Amino acid sequence: MLRFFDRALNAQGSREYVVFNYILLVLIFLSIFLLVVEVRYKDDIGPQMAVVVDVADYVIVIVFAVEYVLRVALAEKPKKYVFSFYGIVDFLAVFPSLLIFAFGGVVSVGFFRVLRLFRLFRILKIVRFRREQDPFWKGVLAQTAPYMAIGMALKIVVFAFEDQRWVPEIGNLGTVIAVVGFSIGVLLGSKLGVAQTRLHKFEDSLIETIGLLESIQTTVDRSLIREWTAQLETYFRTGENPDGFWDVHDRLILKMQEANIGAPIRASINQKVSYIVFRMKTETPRIYDEFLQRILIFYALAVIISIPGFFGFLSIILICYVLGGMYFVICDIDQPISHSRTAQIDADISPLLDYMKRLGVEPGLSA
Repeated sequence: MLRFFDRALNAQGSREYVVFNYILLVLIFLSIFLLVVEVRYKDDIGPQMAVVVDVADYVIVIVFAVEYVLRVALAEKPKKYVFSFYGIVDFLAVFPSLLIFAFGGVVSVGFFRVLRLFRLFRILKIVRFRREQDPFWKGVLAQTAPYMAIGMALKIVVFAFEDQRWVPEIGNLGTVIAVVGFSIGVLLGSKLGVAQTRLHKFEDSLIETIGLLESIQTTVDRSLIREWTAQLETYFRTGENPDGFWDVHDRLILKMQEANIGAPIRASINQKVSYIVFRMKTETPRIYDEFLQRILIFYALAVIISIPGFFGFLSIILICYVLGGMYFVICDIDQPISHSRTAQIDADISPLLDYMKRLGVEPGLSA
């Protein structure tokens, strides 16, 4: 049994881990929903429904408490976990409710109910390793779903308190929201254009390089060309050992020079290969990327706060999926060959694979 819980809590990517995190996600949303009921509709629910709400809250707290104890017990370094950021979040997700249950008549119930909002940070913990570790997630929807969950959770909190007298009224920000949204679209569109251009140039450079190699393969030792293609394919596939490829490439250029192949052809191959290899690792400047991330976050928060009711929920879902999805797609395109499990778009290297097949080189094996 302990082994099962250890896998559910620590074995990132395992089925137990994924299922357990889905259960936690449902419980987090349920607990936030119960908070909304307690704060906003406490005078409208009858005694029987109030009992149901209390029992559900008890069950959720017990689950979180057991999970916290198991995490401490199964952690390699319990003290390190307890005082880590997520360890403190786990503790605060349980502690306020336990105090309410134990000393409900003594402590400030309203204050400790608000402290239960720390459960929102549990969503961040679930998201933390999802993109790289969870093989069950694919596509843009999968990439944006956790952020939809965070946005929805925050909107639920705002919805719970937005009709309270102490909450300041926010004027009509529709025009501002629309203008900022349009500006974000322009920024994302600009980045998309640059990323697509780079991707197409990457593919064109590869095709042109293969064409140049085919034109000289009767002059240069074919075994060296086979080794060159195998090393390049290995680098594309693994992203490792570029030095091994460059060693073979330098020998190929030297053989071309010895075979009296013209300098323009050698220079062209060098230029295109350099672009292919280095472009595979380069990315958009970080400052631009971070700027886009911050804009998207602040824009989503502004929508959560300023658009009330049902349309607020709908708006945050659309923002996370449309703008967030566009951002993820652009980032994917901006890396011609990505080794991430969540990668959806890679450059087409089929010309290289076809050429290797004609040379009798099997992909996946260095010559």
